[in-house]
Amino acid sequence: MTNKKRLTLLQVWSRTYLISMLIGIFIVGFIAVQWLQYVTRQDRIATVEHIAVRMAEQVVNSKGEFIATNEISAMLANLQRDLSFKNPIRAHIKSADQRIIFPTPEINDMQQGRQGGNQPPPNDLPPKIGQGAPQGDRGQPPNDGGPPRDGGGPNGERPRQGPPEEMFDGKLPQTTEYVKKRDTEGVSIYMVSSPIMQEEKIVGGVYLSLPEHDIADVDVNYAMLYTLLTGGGLLGWIVMYLLTRRLIKPIKEVADAAKQLMLGNYDVSFQSNSQEQEVAQLTATFQDMAGRLKQLESLRTLLIAGVTHELKTPVASISGLLQAVQDKVVEGAESEEFIQLSLKEAERMHNMVEDLLDFNGFATGALRVTNEPIELHRFVREVVYQWRIAQEEQQQLDIQVESTREELDVMGDTGRIQQILINLLNNSLHAGANRGGLRISLYDYSDREIGIDVADQGKGIPPEEQPYIFERFYRGQGKKHKVRGLGLGLPYSLMLAHAQRGQLFLRESSPSGSIFTLTLLKIDAS
Repeated sequence: MTNKKRLTLLQVWSRTYLISMLIGIFIVGFIAVQWLQYVTRQDRIATVEHIAVRMAEQVVNSKGEFIATNEISAMLANLQRDLSFKNPIRAHIKSADQRIIFPTPEINDMQQGRQGGNQPPPNDLPPKIGQGAPQGDRGQPPNDGGPPRDGGGPNGERPRQGPPEEMFDGKLPQTTEYVKKRDTEGVSIYMVSSPIMQEEKIVGGVYLSLPEHDIADVDVNYAMLYTLLTGGGLLGWIVMYLLTRRLIKPIKEVADAAKQLMLGNYDVSFQSNSQEQEVAQLTATFQDMAGRLKQLESLRTLLIAGVTHELKTPVASISGLLQAVQDKVVEGAESEEFIQLSLKEAERMHNMVEDLLDFNGFATGALRVTNEPIELHRFVREVVYQWRIAQEEQQQLDIQVESTREELDVMGDTGRIQQILINLLNNSLHAGANRGGLRISLYDYSDREIGIDVADQGKGIPPEEQPYIFERFYRGQGKKHKVRGLGLGLPYSLMLAHAQRGQLFLRESSPSGSIFTLTLLKIDAS
């Protein structure tokens, strides 16, 4: 394990969330501002278009004359007030002959602060539609002493109330529309134009304009917006922090429990009762694993003790018997008997070692199984015959082999199937089958499998031991002190059955006997 210091889960998640939150606030804030500007721009353009249409409808009276300039100014102010439009609008009205109707130079100067405070207000009225400009109206000073009508100011320049004249193309608008242009100073301006209609004829045009920075300016407190976003993000971070602490508590308990397992302490428990399904499943599975490891450790201890005992006993017997023969304690036929007993003990010890090697080899995949057609009825009879011969003391044991039909063919490994059957027969014999005999039944277990039942009339397996009989190295209480072995027979047989795509299980057990069932695939199902 590396010695590099690692951050805790809480630190990693908190830092990651904080960085993600800041990036998210920036992105959301930027998008929000752009969206607000777009919506504001479209809304203000629509409002200015509405003002332009209303002005175009009202700047001409019923006599076909343009209304007075002061009335136009009041109209513009009233429309802005009625529509709650606070941004300043620059207005410009032209007649069909390209005369400037509004603003007049006097209006410009008054709004620019260029008219003397003692000068009287202008009293000129716009001409009737179709009439030329009155004498002295353009390029000449008015009677009230104001600046020339052509807009020449004190410095000779023309003050601007409406859009600059260089932005007009000389054509009257045909419909209400807007366009974005740049003036001579390089300022972007949105200009809305609407035609003035009189008896279904275009007699002039209304032009309203606003600088782009006015029409797109959002009346929003950006500091407040970002404060709200940041506050929401920090609140989310606090919630995430608390949830993370709650989540990592059971994970930390599992990590501490894993350390206890490493130290050999398998009695672990968890204080937290998580409501999250995945975390609860993790802790429950870990507890089950700890219990399983505790059981395996107990079995390992028993295995070492059992192997030591099982190997020590024949070694001691062999040593004692041969020592007696060597010391001439026994002679003649009795010494021959001692030698035979020593050979049997050596053979039994050899078989136990073979069992260990076979089981370990099969568990690691070193042993292979083969598939070949087997005529099951004949094969089982041969196995029973060979097993009976090996049981010298059980020659009178009643063993019946029954079959629902003669032709029961399966696919499997004859050597491995023989090992399974011999293990089952040995277990039945140890369970007291000699009291009433053995019965082996062959039948169709399913459409794909043949079943082999090995039934004895022994004392059965206690219910509390039945779930563990296929566990490695497990030996029931009745066998620990009466039958020598390592507890590998049934687990090894189960592995052999699975390797041939079969099954091995305890079908039933009672004080009057037990039935084990082995299933093998039929030839046409393999």
